[in-house]
Amino acid sequence: MKPLPLLVSALACLAAVTTAWACFATPEEQIVPAKMLLDRSRTIVLAKVEKAEILGRDSISVRYHFREIRSLKGDAPETFTIDGVSSAYGDSLDDFEHHYSEDFWADAGGRSWHDTDCVIYPSFAVGGTFLVFLDKPYHRKSFEIIIRTHGGEGVRDKWLTWVEEKTGAAPQN
Repeated sequence: MKPLPLLVSALACLAAVTTAWACFATPEEQIVPAKMLLDRSRTIVLAKVEKAEILGRDSISVRYHFREIRSLKGDAPETFTIDGVSSAYGDSLDDFEHHYSEDFWADAGGRSWHDTDCVIYPSFAVGGTFLVFLDKPYHRKSFEIIIRTHGGEGVRDKWLTWVEEKTGAAPQN
């Protein structure tokens, strides 16, 4: 093989590999401090996943259907959908010890991680309650599962309590 076609072939292979590993670092907007996430978000809602439907034939892509429990910031629709991936392939349902774990409070903490294309494709559990930051760009803390919605300090979910305090939303008791 002549040198020029060999060089072109090698560059094409290198470009293909680079594209496959396109996301070398977490995009900054996905790990900004929680206060910045709160400030940039127009709509934050506590919502329950009512249904999940598979999109296409790959069984990975899923459309999740939500019903608002209550809006914490902005005017959330009563029902809405978010496209993501099956929980078999997606984010864990870790609640970081009801968000009392220090791992969650680090800027890079949260259950949602980006894929190789640097995009977060969230996953959820039907019947689960989530604190959802509806605005893009998504953040690692945009889709946190909330198990304890009631109770006092040390019992009630700390992330939910913190967001309520910062937005001025009255907690449910």
